[in-house]
Amino acid sequence: MLAIEAENIEKTYRNNTRALKGVDLEVKSGRVFTFLGRNGAGKTTFIRIAGTQLLPTSGEVMVFGNDVVKDADKVRTRIAMVPQEGRPIPLIKTLEHIYYFCRLRGFSRNDAREATNRVVRELGLEEHKNKLAGHLSGGLKQKVLVAMVVASGADLLFLDEPTAGLDPIARRQVWDAIRFGVEEGQTVFLTTHSMEEAEALSHDIAIIDEGRIVASSTLDELRSSIKEKICAEITGDFSAEEASSFGRVSRVGSSTWVYIKDEGAAGELTKAAIKRGSSVNVRSVGLEDIFLEKVGGGIEKGS
Repeated sequence: MLAIEAENIEKTYRNNTRALKGVDLEVKSGRVFTFLGRNGAGKTTFIRIAGTQLLPTSGEVMVFGNDVVKDADKVRTRIAMVPQEGRPIPLIKTLEHIYYFCRLRGFSRNDAREATNRVVRELGLEEHKNKLAGHLSGGLKQKVLVAMVVASGADLLFLDEPTAGLDPIARRQVWDAIRFGVEEGQTVFLTTHSMEEAEALSHDIAIIDEGRIVASSTLDELRSSIKEKICAEITGDFSAEEASSFGRVSRVGSSTWVYIKDEGAAGELTKAAIKRGSSVNVRSVGLEDIFLEKVGGGIEKGS
């Protein structure tokens, strides 16, 4: 059974802003599904609808076969959410956050205690379990929130930008918690602006832009959608017209990105750019390139 099945979802707010414009989406169970999009693209609006917090203007969302409008109570028993603005309570300990969340989910005292102790142990929170949340680092605070929803046993976890603003080490602490949830059989619906995070965690990815889905596939299939496998990022005095003789060209900020089919051409371009005094970074094509192509401002016409 699909974790989420959305059909032709529209959402128009009272100020006539159309946040979602005919969104169709399928999320498979037991995987990490990542929703990518710019600020204001409609990611959080969709999560709030699928999470029974917001009514759609039209269309239908089913969560494990239950309609999020007609069967909202049934849906809520199977989901848990870490909202974008979510923060632990400063004067409550790590252990208490997890335990009381389980109790609120209907666990008995013994079951809540067992679930809490297990998640604390498995997620490496032992040394922090009796610390007040206000004394934890940013990464650990977010990890506590993810630990709460993992311990709840919910089948579907909505994580709305759970690592925003975290340093690389803290971000990976949260990644470990997400992976553990999936290993436990949970489905994770993740939103993020980090391409590194999406590539590290995702099984499936959808890209949304201005309320519409512009791409939806597995990570591997998206990677194969760009035929060039090499990108040269050039900063400095090197014209897009000249760069286009080596491959397809994109202007990204003050840089020229050139997408190249073979290593020989990449080497020639690098030599030419260095002679001009430009700096060059040659890398493999990744998810960021696919994102830019799909939402605009990406690959433009070249040779």
